[in-house]
Amino acid sequence: MTPIDKIRVLITDDSAFMRQILADTLAAEADIEVAGRARNGADAVQKALTLHPDVITMDLEMPGVTGLAALETIMERHPTPVIMVSSRTGEGTETTLKCLEAGAFDFIQKPLVRSPEEFERFGKELREKVRLAASSRKIARRPVARPPFAEMPSKPRTAGPFDLLLVASSTGGPQALARVIPALPADFPVPVAVVQHMTRDFTASLAKRLDQQSKLSVVEAEDGLPLKRGMVVVAQGGRHLLIKSRQGLHCFLSDAPPLNSVRPAADLLFLSAADLAGMTSLALVLTGMGKDGTEGARALKARGGYVLAESSETAVVFGMPRSVIEAGMADEVLPLYEVPEKLVEIFGKGNRYP
Repeated sequence: MTPIDKIRVLITDDSAFMRQILADTLAAEADIEVAGRARNGADAVQKALTLHPDVITMDLEMPGVTGLAALETIMERHPTPVIMVSSRTGEGTETTLKCLEAGAFDFIQKPLVRSPEEFERFGKELREKVRLAASSRKIARRPVARPPFAEMPSKPRTAGPFDLLLVASSTGGPQALARVIPALPADFPVPVAVVQHMTRDFTASLAKRLDQQSKLSVVEAEDGLPLKRGMVVVAQGGRHLLIKSRQGLHCFLSDAPPLNSVRPAADLLFLSAADLAGMTSLALVLTGMGKDGTEGARALKARGGYVLAESSETAVVFGMPRSVIEAGMADEVLPLYEVPEKLVEIFGKGNRYP
């Protein structure tokens, strides 16, 4: 897309009111134009194939062909960045996560109330995500697999042993986590803590969905929750996750202000782990916008930690990993399909957590 090109957006919603709200919100921007409007999933598929938009907004719940079904067809026939327009709670959160795993670029919650303030929040977030989707180098398609017959370079193991695995992810993260966490073996020898930038309703559903897919126990973090080997905790949306040592490792939740405009922040998780006496952590920084995780990675490395970053080859948004790499904090840079194997290799040898 050249600087003079406009971002062409296809709007999909079964509500004429929401189609108009979406159109008015986007068309008011000089760099965005509404390429078309679709009233249901089948209409969206047909118009995606004929209009070739740069970005599609997709209502989640529609009669007939649902948003998920339309997304899957579009990803198969004409892959395009799709932003799901989702309800906030209930079954909608679970379906939204399925959409993210199936290839949706991101999601946005519908306005909770019809107030000027809520529509302003919605419009600002929508425009930001449309621009990010249009400029992203990757479409979050179906989970990335190892290329067939690829000759993978061998890497000497120089890391370990470690007491914790810490994971940071944002945009594109649910799909990446669905490739990494379920691939870890049932006897994984250390606790795992995950910061994914999402709201509370969605982090609870994310933990539940990963638990269903994984050999490990995956739970949403609770204040005071003990950490055990083979356990994965997902930070609550809207609260920072810290790890402290008090007769064993425990989760602690904080309502401190956002850091780098996010809460939970991976930086604070990493910094808390760096302060654990006699313990060393491995950090994994996956796809996401911004620089969250970079300063925390610096602190971990200063205390003997090790940092893996997802490569631009597979990162849906190469923001957080790039920040870590450019700061010189990444010990290894790997495509997503190599990450589970690398983790099993590193944590299969000499790790110390009791």
